[in-house]
Amino acid sequence: MDLSPEEKQKIFKEEKTRIEAQEKLKKVEKPKSRAIGCITILALFLFLVIVVINSGSKNKKDSNNINGTVEIGQEARIYHKDGGRIPVGIDVNSLKELNKALNAKDEAGIKELERSGRITSVMNDTRVLVLDKTIFYTEVRILEGFDYQKKYWVPSEWVVPLEEKPLISIDQNVSVLNYEIIEKSDYSLAGIPRMGYTVLLNIDFLPTEEKMKSTANEIWKKYGGNWNEFSVWLCMPETNNERYGIATFNKKGMASFTVNDIALYDTKWSDKKLYIPSPNPIK
Repeated sequence: MDLSPEEKQKIFKEEKTRIEAQEKLKKVEKPKSRAIGCITILALFLFLVIVVINSGSKNKKDSNNINGTVEIGQEARIYHKDGGRIPVGIDVNSLKELNKALNAKDEAGIKELERSGRITSVMNDTRVLVLDKTIFYTEVRILEGFDYQKKYWVPSEWVVPLEEKPLISIDQNVSVLNYEIIEKSDYSLAGIPRMGYTVLLNIDFLPTEEKMKSTANEIWKKYGGNWNEFSVWLCMPETNNERYGIATFNKKGMASFTVNDIALYDTKWSDKKLYIPSPNPIK
């Protein structure tokens, strides 16, 4: 069947219109699909960013903890189950070199680190303030004993929570030594009132630990009541005021006591034996 020229023209216009409509539809759908794709990618990116941020925040929070409990700025203890003295370094690199020497059984290397002063040792179970840390090492300030106020680095695994210990009992029947207060040191830290008394023992014999405890306790009862922490550093005559007996008190009583034999090294007291009075003869 042949179409008239008018019918052909009409069909041509309809087909042209249909093709133009399809072209417009393609132009509209293409940007739309691109927009949807971009939005999907952006949403996925934002999700990953949020996950990373949350993970970083958690890691940052956890990094302030040592063994999950001790935070930077908190007091703790350095402790090792084997007891004895604990090796410490003046910086992280010193500890790393010590660890390397220990693994290699390099005794000469260990002695060289000791001679140079890069490593030393402190008493086990010493109270410290946590200053800084890495994953494996922690910087602390010593808060008691012979190394009081010194800063060292120790393995993080040896820094443990500070647990309240029972107070040291004082024998009230032990007499107090003759003493003289020669210096008072306010070492308050982080808003906690702390005071230390340097005390010279005016004696000509080497006292027992119990006598030094009794003397330190007497000084605390007289002067330490207003301090959260009160330390008494007992010095023997002619030792350049080196701390021989070191007592630390809290609000309740004596928390720790240490005898520092090194204070007597190369002095007239080096070869002295403890003076223990003989019991009164029975009449």
